[in-house]
Amino acid sequence: RIDLNLLDGDDEIAGENEDKSSKETYTILESIDEGAMGEILIAKDNELGRSVAYKRIHSHVAEHPGFLKRFFMEAKITAQLQHPNIVPVYGLKTSDDEIGYAMKLIQGKTLNDLIVEAREQIDQNNRTDEYHSQAALLDHFLKVCDALHYAHRKGVVHRDLKPLNIMVGPYNEVYVMDWGISKLVEVDKNTFEDKTERVDSEIDKQEEDKTTIGELLGTPVYMSPEQAKGENNILDHRSDIFSLALILFELITLKRALAGKSQIETIERASSATLNPPVPYSHKIHVPKQLIAVINKATKLNPNERYATVKEFANDIRRYIRGEAVTARPDNLKHKIIRWMNRHRAATFNIVSYLILASIFITGWSFYQQQNAKINAQTERQRMGQFISSVSKQAQAIDSKFLKYEGIVQGVAASAIT
Repeated sequence: RIDLNLLDGDDEIAGENEDKSSKETYTILESIDEGAMGEILIAKDNELGRSVAYKRIHSHVAEHPGFLKRFFMEAKITAQLQHPNIVPVYGLKTSDDEIGYAMKLIQGKTLNDLIVEAREQIDQNNRTDEYHSQAALLDHFLKVCDALHYAHRKGVVHRDLKPLNIMVGPYNEVYVMDWGISKLVEVDKNTFEDKTERVDSEIDKQEEDKTTIGELLGTPVYMSPEQAKGENNILDHRSDIFSLALILFELITLKRALAGKSQIETIERASSATLNPPVPYSHKIHVPKQLIAVINKATKLNPNERYATVKEFANDIRRYIRGEAVTARPDNLKHKIIRWMNRHRAATFNIVSYLILASIFITGWSFYQQQNAKINAQTERQRMGQFISSVSKQAQAIDSKFLKYEGIVQGVAASAIT
């Protein structure tokens, strides 16, 4: 039932809407971070009453057409990457005095924060808690891999993957952040078996490649060889796989894989894919050989020798977690048996129990047989002794009779002579 009294206020409501539309969509509350290109702030969405993260480009930077185009590209690409582990974009604002876009405000820590805290816990307690354990960090990392595989299917290469660009929320939600230097590439449908759909962007691909060839884009400690050499024209999704492997190295050792004494040395190490030895931060940390094999495959100098997709890379990590052999390090017969026993503990327990019982039975039966043989041998020796004693007595009796008969014969012979 419609309340007719409400209709009388239509003009008033229209006036309120007009006033509301004239207001700013977002009210800036505080600054979170600021760089040379722009600033990230916490803002209030005046229409919906929620807090958002608001990223805006500096006005003097926006005067440069290339930087402005890159900013719009970042907003557009991020908005089209609709995945649970990629931060969602809410809206774009363009005006004469400000250009920016709003996205979900993530309350949490970066993956780098968790790594630092894990080191501190080991220093203090010689172990980490469950939230900083290797298993927990790997769980976060696999969500990152899922997001990157999705982005690669859409033709987007991140190019700046690092723990600082990965956020972990209070409910273990994971977000891949900062797609500011991402690159659009053609999608090979033979490589990605499932349906692919390239993101829509107005930026010209040839122009983008022309402006970035020879430039070092990314963070040196997490660069692929292609990035370190400035080969942005041939760079594809396998560059992200290399960077992901460097992050995985840090998660399981709590130490960086490419860290050198200087930035130049780090870039040289990245150019030649020369990783540091997988020595853990502490002897209390277990570094699985299977994951080292996965990292070695994902960080090959030649991109063709790496995993074909992030999905294959992540699947090997999931195999390790399930206790299966990874494709980067196949098991020999001994390892296959040990792995089977670990996966089938109940069956292994039953088999071992049966073997122990069978061994006890066989040992007992053998002992019983030996004892019987000893008893039988003793009995036979006793019987033989009795037999020999009886024969000896009969022989003595016979000898006595022979001697008696011999005496009689000698007496008869003597009588005959006389």
